[in-house]
Amino acid sequence: MRASRHGSLKPRRAPAGVSAALFALGVLCATLAAFWQGAKNYAAAQKTFDRSAQQSAARIASQIEMLRAGLYGTRSAILAVGPEQIRRRQFQTFARSRSDVNDAPGRPGFGLVRRVAPGNEAAFVRAMRADDQPGFRLQADSAHPGARYVLQFFEPAESARPKVGFDLASLAAWRAAADTAAATGQPVLTAPVPPLAGEDAAIDALLLLLPIRAPASLAAEVENQGSPPLGWAVKTIDVDEVLQSADLVKKHMALAVHDAEVPTVELFATHPRASGPAHLQTMISLPAYGRKWQVEFAAGAEFVAALDQTPPSTVFILGCLLSAGLALAAQLLTVSSERKRELDLERARRSAIVENSGDAVIGATADGKITDWNHGAEQMFGITAEQALGRTVAALVVPDHLAREDQTTAAQPPARTGCGPPRARGPDSAERAGPRRGRTGF
Repeated sequence: MRASRHGSLKPRRAPAGVSAALFALGVLCATLAAFWQGAKNYAAAQKTFDRSAQQSAARIASQIEMLRAGLYGTRSAILAVGPEQIRRRQFQTFARSRSDVNDAPGRPGFGLVRRVAPGNEAAFVRAMRADDQPGFRLQADSAHPGARYVLQFFEPAESARPKVGFDLASLAAWRAAADTAAATGQPVLTAPVPPLAGEDAAIDALLLLLPIRAPASLAAEVENQGSPPLGWAVKTIDVDEVLQSADLVKKHMALAVHDAEVPTVELFATHPRASGPAHLQTMISLPAYGRKWQVEFAAGAEFVAALDQTPPSTVFILGCLLSAGLALAAQLLTVSSERKRELDLERARRSAIVENSGDAVIGATADGKITDWNHGAEQMFGITAEQALGRTVAALVVPDHLAREDQTTAAQPPARTGCGPPRARGPDSAERAGPRRGRTGF
């Protein structure tokens, strides 16, 4: 066979380089998409975290504003009697009767701090002992010159820290707070302090001090702020209890509160702290009656997981699967294109063989229309391919008289012999298929 002399017809294997390159590009794109998704998730988580932190900071600021509850009422009660005339029993009665004092957040204590000029200490101690406080004595953290700021009364007495009789001016941080309150006429919060003399542990409560001046100077307090006050209304603030009672943070978030100037002392912290390393962190500063509190917020993996974000790993896996699908489709398309090209080449090769053959080769459809007419047919029948294509074989190669006979025979019924199939009449097929030139016959 001629085909065997032209080599094997097996299709060549399609190269896999394009598919491999497409898959590698897809994996790279999937990796970049995963990184993008991670960055998007982080930005969204940070935005949610910052919004929650701001909301929590606003609630803390509201709690700070409430810290002065009962303090102005305490000062008014002391001024109504007179700072020098008020007695312990009167102060007890007031402290136990005021709902704004008893209902204040954190169950605070309230008291009176008196300013005792140098040289008047002994007389002040005798007066206090005579006022139903036989064990009253002055206490100090350290010696200092100048006036003493002595805690005269405190209710409830059993929770007084520092103890009644303590000189606040002996502690630099408390003296500074008292002087600032006297200078501004506004309540001022003390800084956290280490353990005091005679105390077993550091005082976990802060003091909020409001200056008390004589009624005559109170009306002109702004003009006379430079004059020393008679004393201060004081309120103890347990920051942990105050903030613990409020729903401050979103689930899976943690916060810690510090004084900006004393960062080593933790005023408040949520319990338990966020598990694992902190993924998100921020710090917000809040004013707190002359102090600046720093509120540190943190959130770990649990906070991020609760946001129900699309994981970067999912994006990467989907990207790889899509890349694999595209690479497979490209491989199949390449194979299909290669097979089609080889079939076209084979058809062209065979067509060339037929076209150049010395034999007459005619191709026709089922109804006899000529589709192929090679050079051998042109030589044999004397008809060019342009003349033959599209016409019927009978119209070209069957003589006219044989064509008419064929039509007549086809119109007559077939003869029957009694057995076997009907026999066709007329000339045999060999006669009818004889070649001719023109329309005259051979």
